[in-house]
Amino acid sequence: MDRPDGENVRATKKMTPDQMLGRDLKSPAARREYDRASSAIRDFDDIVRRIEAVREQRGLSKKDIAKAAGLSPSLVRRLLTAPDLNPSWSTVQAVAHAVGLRLTLEPVPASERRTPVREFAHAP
Repeated sequence: MDRPDGENVRATKKMTPDQMLGRDLKSPAARREYDRASSAIRDFDDIVRRIEAVREQRGLSKKDIAKAAGLSPSLVRRLLTAPDLNPSWSTVQAVAHAVGLRLTLEPVPASERRTPVREFAHAP
């Protein structure tokens, strides 16, 4: 049986997930979306790892953080441990503030930008 893109389904079933990903990423549009999603995941993971590191350094329990942030302990526990959570900005901000951190923005290096950004001589 053939897929709409003309590839035989039986051949696809024998492919490993990495092989399928490699095949799918040959499309420029799929590659852009994959890179965008990967960048977002990396950014989020970096934020959560930083929050968790500071929490541990300060000797705070996840329950302490939940109470200070006005969130349920289970939500804080999931935020700091679950690999597939997609929390709201306000949740991440509340947890960051509870450990004494402020979320800030920094410039993205040119090599990591998804789209060109015009440089200004007097940019902050």
